Amino acid sequence: MYTIKRYFVFILCLCMSSYSFPVFAYALDNEGEISKVELSDEAMGEIQGAGNIDATMLDYKVGGTQAQAIIVNRSGLNASYALEVLDYNSNVLEILDEGMIGTGALKMVTGTPTLPGTQNRIVRIRLQSTSGHVSVDTSIAVSSVDSDIDGISDWNEKKHGLNPYFADDALLDNDGDTLSNIDEINIHRTDPNKADTDGDGLADNLELQNNLNPLLASDATLDADSDYVTNIDEILIHKTNPYVADPGLAKDTDGDGILDLVEVTLGMDPNDAVSRTVGLDTSADKHIAHVLNRTTFGLTPELLESVKVDGLNVWLEGQLSGVDFVNDNAQVMRENSHPTFDEIEKVGAIRPVHSNKQLQARMGLFWDNHFSTSITETRWDSELHEEDLFFQNAFGNFRTLLGISAKSHAMLKYLDLLKSTAAGANENYAREVMELHTLGTTITDGDYSGVDIAELARIFTGWSVYLDTTEVSRYKSQRSENVLYDSLFYKFKFNASKHDVTAKTFLGETFPAGEGVAEGDRALDMLAVHPSTAKFICLKLARHFIEDNPNAGMLAECANVFMNNKDAPNQMGQVVRYLLDSEYFNFFNNQRSKFKDHQEYVFSLARLANWSAVGNLPATGGVIGKNVVGDIAEAMGQRQFAKEEPTGWEEDVAGGWLSANSALHRFREGNSMSLSGNTKLAEEFKAKGITSSKDVLANIFLMMLGGHYDQKHMLMGYGFLHPNNATFDLNTLSPYIADARIRLLISRLAQMPEFSAH
Repeated sequence: MYTIKRYFVFILCLCMSSYSFPVFAYALDNEGEISKVELSDEAMGEIQGAGNIDATMLDYKVGGTQAQAIIVNRSGLNASYALEVLDYNSNVLEILDEGMIGTGALKMVTGTPTLPGTQNRIVRIRLQSTSGHVSVDTSIAVSSVDSDIDGISDWNEKKHGLNPYFADDALLDNDGDTLSNIDEINIHRTDPNKADTDGDGLADNLELQNNLNPLLASDATLDADSDYVTNIDEILIHKTNPYVADPGLAKDTDGDGILDLVEVTLGMDPNDAVSRTVGLDTSADKHIAHVLNRTTFGLTPELLESVKVDGLNVWLEGQLSGVDFVNDNAQVMRENSHPTFDEIEKVGAIRPVHSNKQLQARMGLFWDNHFSTSITETRWDSELHEEDLFFQNAFGNFRTLLGISAKSHAMLKYLDLLKSTAAGANENYAREVMELHTLGTTITDGDYSGVDIAELARIFTGWSVYLDTTEVSRYKSQRSENVLYDSLFYKFKFNASKHDVTAKTFLGETFPAGEGVAEGDRALDMLAVHPSTAKFICLKLARHFIEDNPNAGMLAECANVFMNNKDAPNQMGQVVRYLLDSEYFNFFNNQRSKFKDHQEYVFSLARLANWSAVGNLPATGGVIGKNVVGDIAEAMGQRQFAKEEPTGWEEDVAGGWLSANSALHRFREGNSMSLSGNTKLAEEFKAKGITSSKDVLANIFLMMLGGHYDQKHMLMGYGFLHPNNATFDLNTLSPYIADARIRLLISRLAQMPEFSAH
């Protein structure tokens, strides 16, 4: 009879009360599964328990093979543990693992001894509670239970159905894979009764010969050398080395430039050369992408879904209807961003990236750049207040927009009208309002002369501002931790004492003496409806929306629309509507013919990657975090509100932004943006039922390439979503892995010139 002993191995097992009943332990096998093992007399003799702390050795070898122990802390106190290798004099030679275990906890402790040989070594698990109570379980290597002395322990022989009392079975090959039983058990940890332990179609010996893992099923379908032939096909079919690339092995049955493996995976027909698409590349798809690329700052899954539900025309009408900035979803984010002086451009990036009124945001930014001022000369709050008005009146009357600019604190300060007096009229604004804001010509073109510049400068003398302390603060700035300051509102006022009250002549019309502020308003009225202004504004808008060199006939018709609606409150909305309805905007050859400036590039990538609040905004305390869109645009050389010259940033024409330096910026910053944080695209796609690699690629190609893609894009997309021919299914793939693969694909596409086109 045996005394009752406890054997704890991962889960508590068993008790025996008499010799007639076999004793079992439950142990983790090499695959992490629980196996039931009958304990021999010797094994039972090695089990020791002290008091109420249990320490139990499982199986061990000293010298390269893993030792395992199960510990259970049944004391009421925390305990320390150590898995040790000792000599016969109880000197600790090596500590394989040590740590703490809480009261009532159970823990599997493992370690691999590095000392050579198996003689004269003891493996010991030692527990000691904080009260000092000690529990020890030791096993002596030379007395490890191997009844037939064939090199395989009785425990392992019983586990694999071998005879622990028959030595010859160690050298047999039960499963016919050319590996002896002892090598499979002791060296390779494979199953001596299964020729293919991991069930991947490759016998254990073939996997070992080809440096694959016989315990890992997934490696058979991978492509170790990236030649589009799986490891298992190379080994079994082609008899080639799976680690040496041989592109000639990959089949392209229909000769369409897309390998059969890729076609089958992406749902195409490998026998049909015409079947070369993953979808969303029809003329209708490309037209939708074209319209959205020109009227927004970039496509997103939500935007595509909205257009599919409402239809393109309904969506476009909704965009042209406009919205007051107070009701814009991005305005709350702007007002809670709390910028410092050098962080203003980050606030400016919020509306382009996040506003639901994308066309209005685009036009608001267009006007802000058209009537350009620079924060290097002005105030951060004046820039934001001016931009708010441009957004609010984006589709309004041009005269209203001209007046917003002319009477804004930003413009009055930037072009020195605040310093202009009767004694010394400053000509800066008079020159730029004609050349850059309205007529668009120089004095050499004949619309105006140097005399007109001088006379207009006299007309604007006395234009000034005052600080309105009654206006509710819209923006607050962060000056120090937890300290916010209200923004300041500077509003227009006319200072009669500084005005030149004498008569003037401007553009051939007489301005009688003494008309005061009305003179300036009259001059703006004249400029706003001048035929040259209509042509100039239409030229800039046509370049913005249609092509770098717009058709002359279209420009003339656009100017007519401008002039015919000169008194309409939605004058610019009608001009934009005409351009978007024109045959030239919808001409197929004009698709993907525009080149994004740096801001558009950054905004479109931020929208696609679903950057939350342009980075992490608002962060703790409301302070804008670093590494946000504004920082990136500044690093690329297009800091918002900071073009020092009054010309504003160049139109988004290829000549202005296409350069080696631009490509370098886009390679570096595009890579950084794509790989930073979590894009959430995997989550968004899955929520919309877009789960296969085919559909994911189709949507990404539509959003980033406008649906214009070819074989090279599909092969590249396949490679990123199916690395080493791994599977891709958002229903089963880990969100982290799926997102990482998608981000890598976006990063590569963002570096290609095709993404810079729109």
